[in-house]
Amino acid sequence: MIEFHAEEILPCWEDLDSHTAWSERKIRETLEQVGDGTRKDLLRVLKELRHFLGSAELRASDQRLVLFCGLLGDSCGIQHATLIAEIRGLQTTIRNELSERKFTFIPTGKARFCEGNCLFGETVNDAFPSARAEIMDAGNCIAAELDTAAVFHLMRVAEIGLRGLAKKLQVAKVRKGDPIESGTWADIIQALENKVKGSFPKTKEGQEESDFYKEVFIEYRAFKDFWRNKVMHARADYDEHAALSAFHHVRAFMQRLATRVSEVS
Repeated sequence: MIEFHAEEILPCWEDLDSHTAWSERKIRETLEQVGDGTRKDLLRVLKELRHFLGSAELRASDQRLVLFCGLLGDSCGIQHATLIAEIRGLQTTIRNELSERKFTFIPTGKARFCEGNCLFGETVNDAFPSARAEIMDAGNCIAAELDTAAVFHLMRVAEIGLRGLAKKLQVAKVRKGDPIESGTWADIIQALENKVKGSFPKTKEGQEESDFYKEVFIEYRAFKDFWRNKVMHARADYDEHAALSAFHHVRAFMQRLATRVSEVS
């Protein structure tokens, strides 16, 4: 996703208009050459404007801007009439290119989801680094109102957690000897439950550990039946409220999981 802030262009545009008005006054005063101070300031404005042109991929405008900078830097100087023509020509090129672009507006209430690199918190990022891109994609989908796609990415985040859990419990295969990566969620959950069953001592600490995993397995079965199977097999579409519900649910779950499970250790 290409992210930039539209207001960046406004000060530059206003400065270009100011320079145009200034040159028009100088022409009326019969001053032909543009002063060094004006040229330096205009070069500053064009440098700032070029950042926006690059972000929006306005290549024709960028090429015209580079030529304009060359004229301003010419030791022979530039006349006010030429400067006016160049500014207006650059503005026209920008307008024409902008008319060929489509921009997506992110509502203020969803801006925090856009390009968020820590939406689930540092603990989850550290415990499950391979989930970072999926979490960001889920947030971007919510911001762009691609709600079913958001649920899809959230289920991929949950699956990364499931594989991390298998690694911690040292479960490498599911039924029929298939590797954990090839198993269905049902197969993986069953293999994990079999491994945990009867594995903890009958102490307070052992009971707490056993209860933690039992709760995790209940959550995964709910994810599987309510979201994962439906979104993966195109059995359901999700709206904004469902996507946000899934986001907050999976985030809370992954935060809890990350307190005891990590894919990196």
